[in-house]
Amino acid sequence: MIIKGVDTELNRSLVGDINPIKKDIKIDKNITNKKVALEIYSIPSSKLTFRKYSFPIKKTDYLEKTLKTQLELDLPINLKEIEYRYITKQSENKLDIFCVITKKDEIKNFPENSVVDTEIFSLIRVAKFNGITEGIIYHFTNSYILKLRFNDSFPEEVRVIDSVSSIEEDAYISGNIKGYSFNNKVLNNPTGEPFNNVAFGLLIKPLYDIGVDFLKKNDTDFIKSNIKALTYLTLSLIILNLVFFINLQIKNYELKKIKNKQKEIFYKYWKKSGRIYSPLLQAKGILKNLKTKGRSKLDGIYILEQIGKSVKSSGVESIKKVHISSNRVLMEGIATNEIQFKEFKRVLARNFSIENEETYLQQSGKLKFKIEAKYE
Repeated sequence: MIIKGVDTELNRSLVGDINPIKKDIKIDKNITNKKVALEIYSIPSSKLTFRKYSFPIKKTDYLEKTLKTQLELDLPINLKEIEYRYITKQSENKLDIFCVITKKDEIKNFPENSVVDTEIFSLIRVAKFNGITEGIIYHFTNSYILKLRFNDSFPEEVRVIDSVSSIEEDAYISGNIKGYSFNNKVLNNPTGEPFNNVAFGLLIKPLYDIGVDFLKKNDTDFIKSNIKALTYLTLSLIILNLVFFINLQIKNYELKKIKNKQKEIFYKYWKKSGRIYSPLLQAKGILKNLKTKGRSKLDGIYILEQIGKSVKSSGVESIKKVHISSNRVLMEGIATNEIQFKEFKRVLARNFSIENEETYLQQSGKLKFKIEAKYE
C-alpha cells in the first residue's frame, strides 16, 4: 500500500510502500502522487489542546460519556465547536486517557479521504520504530518546541513552548535541530534526517496501533442490544458467500490446473456414488476422501469451518473479513475487549499457528484486530 505522510508544520513529506502484515516499509522518492492510496497529515501541536485523565474504572462501556462530561467541565468552549480524539491505557485499577483537542475549523480543509493525526503520536511511533518505548523528546519546529514525555508508548506530559535554554541529559532531540548546540541523542529515521521524523511517523502509522484520526467518525452503540444476533447473521452471510466462491475455485483448480494424476482422483471420487449432489456436497465429499488418502489439507471449506467454530466458542463479536490462500488465512474482526480477543486466539490456536497479529483500540473501547495464521 502506497502511503504519503505530510508534516504540515515543517512542510515535509515522505512516500513509501507499506506492508502492515510483514511490518515492512520501503521509502521511495520516485513514486508519483497518482499511485498514493492514502495521505496521512499531522496537525501542528500549536493548534491542539491536551488533557490527560485517570478514571478508576476497568470497563470502557461508559468511557465516552464520562470523558465528554469531564471535557465540558474543563474546557471554556462549547463541545460542538471542537473535535477530540483519545487513546487509552488500562492498568490494574484505573484507565488512563490521553485526549487531543482542536477546533473544527482546523481540520475542515484536509482532504476528505485522508487521515489526520498529530505530531505527538508520530514521534512516539518513530521512537517505537527505534526500539524506544519511554523517554523524553524535544521536537523543534520553525515556530515552537514540542516537549513530549512518554512511558510504555503512552503520552504522560505534552507541552508546547517557545524556547528552551537547557534540556534533560537523557532526552532525545528531533526536528529542525540546526542551530542548537545540545549534545543529546538524536531521534532519527531511515532517511537520516531528523526533520523528517514527523513525516516518517505518519508514514508508519499502519504498522503500529498508536494514534488518532480526526476525520474518522466516532463509533456509535445504537445496535448494541442486537449486536450478537447481527454478528452471527453477518458471519453466516460471509461464510455462505465464501463457501460458494471457494467451491467454485476448488472445482476449477481440480478440473483445469492440476496434474493428470490429480484429475484422475477427482474423477474417481466424483463418480464414486453414482448420484448427483449439490456443488457444496460434492466439494466436501471429494476433499474429505482426498484427506483420508493422506493428502494435504488445503480444504478452504474446512478451514472456514474451523474459524466459525473458534468464533462461536470464544464469543468474539464479529469477523469482518476472511481471506484464504492455500493453507493460510488472513482474518479481520472486532472483539468487545482484550480478554475476548485473547480467548479467540486461544481457541484458534487449536487448529492454527498464529504468525502475525495487529490490534487497534477503537474509541468505543472495542478492539479491532487482524490475524494472519497458518493451518496446521
